[in-house]
Amino acid sequence: MILLTLLTSLAASVSWIANAKADSPTVDCDLKTLTNFCESLKAKEKTQLRSKIPYTFSNGESMPSIDSISGQSLETSDSGALNIPWGKMQRLQKLFAQTKKYAQDAILQGRSYDQISNEEKNLIDRIKMVKLSEFRTAEEREVCQSNWRYGFSPRGNALVMCPEMAGYPNSAIVWSMAAFIGRGLGNCVTGAVSYSDPKQKLVADRIPAEKHPFNASLRSCMIQGGYPDGSDGPDFSKPELAKIVDAEIARSHQIKSPDLPVRSEKLADTLKNEKNVAWARKLITDYRECLPEHTNARVDSGIQDWFGAEVAARYLEDHPLNAQTPEDNLQPVAAMVDYVCRTPQADELTRKFHVATETRLDSAIFANERLRKVMNCNPKVPAKRTCNIGPRLESQRGGGSSGQPGSSNDTAK
Repeated sequence: MILLTLLTSLAASVSWIANAKADSPTVDCDLKTLTNFCESLKAKEKTQLRSKIPYTFSNGESMPSIDSISGQSLETSDSGALNIPWGKMQRLQKLFAQTKKYAQDAILQGRSYDQISNEEKNLIDRIKMVKLSEFRTAEEREVCQSNWRYGFSPRGNALVMCPEMAGYPNSAIVWSMAAFIGRGLGNCVTGAVSYSDPKQKLVADRIPAEKHPFNASLRSCMIQGGYPDGSDGPDFSKPELAKIVDAEIARSHQIKSPDLPVRSEKLADTLKNEKNVAWARKLITDYRECLPEHTNARVDSGIQDWFGAEVAARYLEDHPLNAQTPEDNLQPVAAMVDYVCRTPQADELTRKFHVATETRLDSAIFANERLRKVMNCNPKVPAKRTCNIGPRLESQRGGGSSGQPGSSNDTAK
């Protein structure tokens, strides 16, 4: 009798949880929904931009007003010390630690560190080394003083989260942090020309293009979804080659290892060796979309968007949204709302550094089925395409529980 009572109680609990999930308000996960949300905020405030007041979701999470993102969030005292709101930075530091944990989980896919490939270990090691900026360098402070909300400082391997980012929902902060960590894991960062060693031999970073865990299914999915593949590469004549490699090596020297004994001015001597020229030409061919370094034509921007979505989804599986309204489900992409509600100046800046917002949402962010599930995306409005690597990330050692390589479910709908 007692057992029957317990079973009945358990069944009732399971039924209640299922019904609660079924009753959760859904949202159409597409660009139109974000546009409508933006327009509703503009109408509410009777202004052309979402700028006057912050927006508060019904479950207490919020978005800062555009006016609060002034670029002057880092004030200095007379002594030159930074005046950073302690509470805001404490929140960002806590979420940063969680983001790094879920980012590593996204690579491990349920395996231990000893079970993954050397290339995947490389990515895990890179995640562990990323720091949260304490704004100790001018480069890090410049990110916030240039009207950006977040960025990355390669010189210090530091993620820069400006204090006003603490005004966003937790899941939006995790997405933003993970996206920039993901950018640092992409093909271009992990494999382009690094430096010339003392023996005048060009060397690359530790992950060859053909062995990068993201290179097969995921990169293909990103490119097919509209992220430029960089097929219009540089001129491979020797002068042009030397110019490109010189720029990349100079940048790497400045950022990674300023104390290397051989500086970039030695490149001319290095390229006198035809074997080195042939090697560099092949390397640049393999990483064509990565050059020049500042271009937005790199599919790594797709990796950035996808990784942010993947990590934010994992975070939300442990920290559910508990949405009370359809709009509450938009919290993970709250930072993207600002791209939709942007000023003309911000729109120009966005086009310079990113592919179209529609491409980012349709082919990476809303193409992640894991994120769609935790965001309670309306199943009646399916994704225009899906881009998932499963059951785990593609690797040279094979894939998931079946032992087969992971694959992308790349469908246009």
